[in-house]
Amino acid sequence: TGSETQGFLIELVIPPLQVGEHAVLKLTLRYDMPGSSLRDQVAEDVVRLRVVPAAEATYLVDATVKHWLERLMAYRLQSSAWQAVEAGRIEEATQRLKMASTRLFDAGEIALARTVEEEATRLLRSGAASEEGRKRIKFGTRGLIGHGSIDERETST
Repeated sequence: TGSETQGFLIELVIPPLQVGEHAVLKLTLRYDMPGSSLRDQVAEDVVRLRVVPAAEATYLVDATVKHWLERLMAYRLQSSAWQAVEAGRIEEATQRLKMASTRLFDAGEIALARTVEEEATRLLRSGAASEEGRKRIKFGTRGLIGHGSIDERETST
């Protein structure tokens, strides 16, 4: 429905910064409001980051951000695991699948985490994963991060 709040997550890679406040991103959002006469709207903001000395840093992550990051990381880990399998790097692929499994357990996705763990074990023992398990993992992790293909979203920017 049109009354739902929409959100998005931006992944920003920033080099190490000195202590202090830094402007790290100028964000310009251009949009239309479907169903209304608002067209060609623009919102701009500068994202600032305050860097504190390590001794003063706290490592609390917003629960909503953590929720989505765990799922995104699980998807990316399984995706890179299959790339490692294709390149013949079975041990690396197994490690990535185990890391994905841990993320999924942490996210409360117990059944999917077990499937990933089983495929990691199968891969380590036999050098190959089952096609069924591979599909369940790929589509299961993709389903955790929303509708559509993450691959399409990553390449459409």
